[in-house]
Amino acid sequence: MRMDALKILMVVLSLYATQAWAVRVPRSLTEHQVEDVEVCQDAICNKLREQILVEAYRCRPLAHFKMAKMQGQPSMIANSCGFFPEKNFRTSKGVCAKAVRAVIGKAGLNTEELKDSAYNLEKKGLLEQAGFVNLIWKYNEDTAPLGAILIYVGGRGHHYGHVEVRANPHLYCSDYCSPHPVSENSAKNSRRYKLAGVYVPFTSTIQAVAAR
Repeated sequence: MRMDALKILMVVLSLYATQAWAVRVPRSLTEHQVEDVEVCQDAICNKLREQILVEAYRCRPLAHFKMAKMQGQPSMIANSCGFFPEKNFRTSKGVCAKAVRAVIGKAGLNTEELKDSAYNLEKKGLLEQAGFVNLIWKYNEDTAPLGAILIYVGGRGHHYGHVEVRANPHLYCSDYCSPHPVSENSAKNSRRYKLAGVYVPFTSTIQAVAAR
């Protein structure tokens, strides 16, 4: 009987936590802020923009290479659950490719071949195989359509690369969100990330126009 009561309590706490996290997502992050930026109207892009915010807020363990840098710090820092929700949203957990792969799956695409690092997603052409097209010749970090997936290579001391979704004009997200693309942030801390891909679904209207 006590075990059943404990299970019910855990479910209630879980539901409360989910609602609390949802409330903390600023309305400005979920609104369609278009400004002068193109918007990928494809249903896949819309899903990417919506679900990547959920992934950025998700409480998760830090990647091993992130934990290695935390030596000597409190053990709670080994898991992003130890942070306040606001800080968790802005803090990289080192699993950008995993977060983006999750939202691609939620958009209804097959992610079996996407279980790799951001660097290999680009090097092996895995996003193309999943149904995306690279419009790097047309866009950069600042002009990429909302809903596009951006892949970067390089990064001093970090050979995994980085991948993120441009969710809003001033919001680039993966397992965390930043108001700036990672290449701009890297210019400030000498990480030297370089944009290698601006991906939109092959079926999107943006791709159709670009192909003309």
